[in-house]
Amino acid sequence: MKSYSKIILLLVILTTLSTSCSKNNSSNSIYFITFDDLSGYIDNSTIKINNLAYSGNKCVQLNKEFLYGPTFSKKFNEIKPGIINKLIVSGWVKSDSKNGSMQLVCSIDSVDKTVFWNSIDSKTLTGNNDEWKQMSITFDLTKVNNGNNKLNIYPMHAGEGNSYLDDLEFSFE
Repeated sequence: MKSYSKIILLLVILTTLSTSCSKNNSSNSIYFITFDDLSGYIDNSTIKINNLAYSGNKCVQLNKEFLYGPTFSKKFNEIKPGIINKLIVSGWVKSDSKNGSMQLVCSIDSVDKTVFWNSIDSKTLTGNNDEWKQMSITFDLTKVNNGNNKLNIYPMHAGEGNSYLDDLEFSFE
């Protein structure tokens, strides 16, 4: 009989821990995208299988023919409950040309117009273009955090050659 009580107590503890962990994860809106799992993307020809990926075997490859990569797009009220004041975006980037760069863009659209647009360009980073470098930026969204506004996060190519993006991560505060 004692062993059954221990098992029941253990199940209660595990259930409590499991519930509290899942609550913490659901309120913590962090997205990590390696581009190896394409289930969330519809026919995006910029996600390439190649030996150039920072991790895994796929990354986004952009150039003059494909200026824009896959876009994360959701209304604020679909991302997390409450107000979103900050967006923190980071990713690993590189370019095969000294005149090429990758930009990480954040744009926010209201019903009828774009109310916010900002980006970070890999040209602002130090080091060689042909080496993977981590790029990150924090966007202040306090003036545009209406729940019905739509947030868009996407990579954009500028200049010559090919630019690459992998391991995109973004979170909200």
